[in-house]
Amino acid sequence: MKKVILTVAILATSILGFAQEDSKQTFRESFRQMMESGIVAQSYTGTLTQSLESALASVKGIPGSTQEYAKNQMMNDVIDIMADYYEPYVTTEDLKFITNQFQKPEIKTANEHIQSLATDLNSGLASKMSKPIMNVLTGGTPEPVVLDDGISKTYFKACSEYCRKSDMLSTVESALNSIKNLPIPNEMLTTKLETIQQYLNANLPTMLANAYNGKVTVEDFKAMTKLFDTSAWQNFSKGNKALTSDMLNVAQKLTTKMAEYNTQSEQ
Repeated sequence: MKKVILTVAILATSILGFAQEDSKQTFRESFRQMMESGIVAQSYTGTLTQSLESALASVKGIPGSTQEYAKNQMMNDVIDIMADYYEPYVTTEDLKFITNQFQKPEIKTANEHIQSLATDLNSGLASKMSKPIMNVLTGGTPEPVVLDDGISKTYFKACSEYCRKSDMLSTVESALNSIKNLPIPNEMLTTKLETIQQYLNANLPTMLANAYNGKVTVEDFKAMTKLFDTSAWQNFSKGNKALTSDMLNVAQKLTTKMAEYNTQSEQ
């Protein structure tokens, strides 16, 4: 009888182990599909990969295997690393829901408009943020952002609502806190990062409106805001915060994967 019970226990444990592994694999596949089909637009991943390839190619002494890694494997590893941060908060059903939402014409269009500006270093959001941030880092005090002429109250309200519900500010705060927690204490850097956070809290909605005006519509903002109100996206947002608050470890994990890729390439 004891043997029978032991056998059943072993089988049950084995089946549970397989079920957990299968569930984990299902989550990762769903996460990958979501990232590749919507959240990270193809134009963005393409631009990121090309930028890294170009940067690596321009630096002397970088192994060819590292350049190959950036071209062929890096984005796969980035997505795998990210999945670990989202899994405690997001279900497979959440991922499938978000993926389906990003196939809807209004969401797809809004995302394309917003993503195109995210990668535009000349006139997109990055260009609006870089100057004041550099001003703070070099000891200056940036001026408050003024709303551009011609932007209506309706547009600014829709943009501000999009900014708030997207959790953009809290995500930026998590990223800045991650830098503050670097093992080398630097009181001056910490003070500057806090100044940057305060500046963005006060000015980011206006920055967004100035950057997006004429390219992102009120309808785009409303479509994305409606998505942000769903429980699936709110769970996804928790994963965003977990990821951005641990960027040092994310970088270390990616460095380890690159080293493993290089070692395998040399064998």
